[in-house]
Amino acid sequence: MSGWSDEPPRGRWRTAAAAPSEAARGQQSGRAVPERSRAWVPLVILVTGLVLLLYSMQLGSMTTSGYDLQRLQSERNEWRQRNEQLQLELAKVQSLAWIEVEAVRRLGMEKADRVTFLEIAPPAMAAGTGEVASEPVADNAASAGRFPDLLSIWRGVLAQIVPPIDAGP
Repeated sequence: MSGWSDEPPRGRWRTAAAAPSEAARGQQSGRAVPERSRAWVPLVILVTGLVLLLYSMQLGSMTTSGYDLQRLQSERNEWRQRNEQLQLELAKVQSLAWIEVEAVRRLGMEKADRVTFLEIAPPAMAAGTGEVASEPVADNAASAGRFPDLLSIWRGVLAQIVPPIDAGP
């Protein structure tokens, strides 16, 4: 290879003929380098703006979530207080003393001077089965004999609750 060819020299040593073409390249590349360095600036600004926008959106949603959490916690505490008040009121209403006071005050009831209890014998149980023993019905006359007993019990209960009509005040 000689230094007189049209091809640019390869290697470390360059000839004087190659110098003008490198100068032209330097001028062209000198103009292109500032344009390339300026091209990424709007891209960096755009990316930075997007990152800041996402950050502010996230911060705003976290703040809103915090306020919602506080509101829901206060609402939960109010409901707990209402539940406690209702439980206290329910306990009060179910107490016998309150029922007695309300019966006297609102309904005009009075305490009974004499309390009468009516004892009724439980039905006979079959041995070991836990079921009521059934008695065989022989005829209609035997079953008719039970009704007067039931009617007399019912009349006795009614006589205790409501005084007889002919008995005067």
